[in-house]
Amino acid sequence: MFSPYLPRNNNESVNYFEKLVILGDSVTQYGYTPGGYCAELANFYQRRLIVEPWGLSGYTSRHFLRYFSKLPIDIDHTRIVIIYLGTNDSQIVDGKCLCPVEEYKENIKELARKFPKTSKKIFVSPSITTKVLRYERNQEPYVEATYKAAVEMDSEIGDTTWIDMHSATKYNLVPELLFSDGVHLSAMGYNILFQQIVSKITTLWPQLLPKHLPMQLPYYREIMFT
Repeated sequence: MFSPYLPRNNNESVNYFEKLVILGDSVTQYGYTPGGYCAELANFYQRRLIVEPWGLSGYTSRHFLRYFSKLPIDIDHTRIVIIYLGTNDSQIVDGKCLCPVEEYKENIKELARKFPKTSKKIFVSPSITTKVLRYERNQEPYVEATYKAAVEMDSEIGDTTWIDMHSATKYNLVPELLFSDGVHLSAMGYNILFQQIVSKITTLWPQLLPKHLPMQLPYYREIMFT
């Protein structure tokens, strides 16, 4: 099986493992727990794309943008980037949100601009919460800001969409089952997010489904007797 991402000879060094990068907070940091969406995506894309989650617990979009340059992300080989922030931005402390909604919108747009125009971008809005964990949150304005950021970036660079996790969790028959502690998603909640991501890719960029991507490194039957 020929792969365009493989080196053509043993002397040629090529970074052919392309990536799906996720930028997020603790919801992403916990995404490799059993049933987590990062684990599901890694399984979905095994030997097709490397799934590289950067989940930084407690971070707002402001913090993420501030420290982005410290992350060893191979930007040029990122095929898909998912930006899932806003849960901490929307925390209300001393009567105001940690990161104002307009700043949040500009921050996630700036994070998207860090990647090549050829990378597909998916913004994910904050979900609802079913319990107060440390602070109250006012997510609704950040959901609208996520949508607007996606529309503006799609107009600016193209290939940008969004996922409304707020509606996906709010209108579930039993929202409490979607969370492990009222804020962080349970396996059931993560599965909803995973299915939404796959649905977006299937609809907008079917060429990036695993079945259309080359397998990384030769299939074992090609090398068994070599």
